[in-house]
Formats: sequence, structure tokens, C-alpha cells
Amino acid sequence: NCNNITSIPEGLFKYNTNLTSVNQIFSSNNNITNIPENLFKYNTNLRQVSYLFAATRISNIPENLFKNNTKLQTISLLFSGSNGITSIPENLFKYNTEVLNFNFVFSNLQNLETIPENLFKYNTKAINFQNAFTSNYKLKTIPENLFKDNIEANNFSGTFQGCQKLESIPENLFKYNTKVINFDYTFYDLSKLKVIPENIFKNNVKAES
Repeated sequence: NCNNITSIPEGLFKYNTNLTSVNQIFSSNNNITNIPENLFKYNTNLRQVSYLFAATRISNIPENLFKNNTKLQTISLLFSGSNGITSIPENLFKYNTEVLNFNFVFSNLQNLETIPENLFKYNTKAINFQNAFTSNYKLKTIPENLFKDNIEANNFSGTFQGCQKLESIPENLFKYNTKVINFDYTFYDLSKLKVIPENIFKNNVKAES
């Protein structure tokens, strides 16, 4: 941990144009509160970011943070446990059309209450949403069309596990995700859930678990 760091220079990775992977940086830092929007502007070869800005005091996510990282394929443990975050920019992943994996992307955010409906609109190749929003204790609603464009998705295991303020699930949430194989623990430990839509898995005939 580097808890004495209070700010990140915007040009920190300017000359590292061959970077393909960024793992476990700026995580578990209690003094960083802001992210420069152009931090990864010159890292156009990035394929993977993992455990990035996890467990920090960051409250605002720059919408264009990954605008120039069009080759990204895996985004995991992004902002996990950064409890100052209350909202997610709708176009955060707009330019990341090659992403396959979104596992644990916004997990353990104790103050996140809503998810933008078009968050994954442009990520049509995405297959894995494992534990994407797990343990978001204040999340109250799920947009019905959140995964509408993710027709290749096959894994929703643990996606909303532990979201204890959820009281309902949209019936058409997985309507277009006909290739899903894994629903393990998708809605596990939802203490306030009152109703399960009868047809929520109607179109998911390939599901095995």
C-alpha cells in the first residue's frame, strides 16, 4: 500500500505506449480522491486492467477514463470496495467494444444506489459478468435493459449477490441473453427481495447452473 500518495500525475503513463496490462495499482489507498481523466490516454495497447482503484476514497469516475483503450478485453475488480462512489458514468465503457470480461467490476460499493441502463450498450462481445455488482448494499433497482445488447453473454454467476436492498428484479433482465450457461448465485442473499418474476429465465434455455 502507498497510503501517502494524495494525487496521480495525469501524464504518469504517457511514455509507456506498449503497456498491455495494468494490475493492482492505486488500490487500498486512503488518500487518493481523484483520477485524471487522461491517465491512460496514450496506452492504446491495453488489453487488461485488474484491481484498479480498488478500496480507495475516490468518489468521482471520469467518463472518458478508458476512451482511448479500445483494445481492452478484460476489466476486473475495477473500483471494488471504493465506497465513496455513488454513481457510474453511463458512457464509461462506450469505446471498449472488445471487452469480453467484466468480472467484479463494481463489487462491494456500499453507497452505489443506481446503475445506468446503457452502461454496457456498446460491449456487444462481452461474455462474462461474474460478480459484477456483488455486495452493493444500497443498490435499489436494476435497469431492465442493462444487458440487452450483450447477446454473447454466458456467465452471470453472482452478478447481484448480496445486494440486500433490492426488492424486485425486472422480468426481462435476461431476455436477450440466450447463450447464458451459468446463473450460480446470481441473486443469492437478497434479504429484501419480495417477488421473483416467473419468466425471468424464459429465454435462457441453455443454462446449466
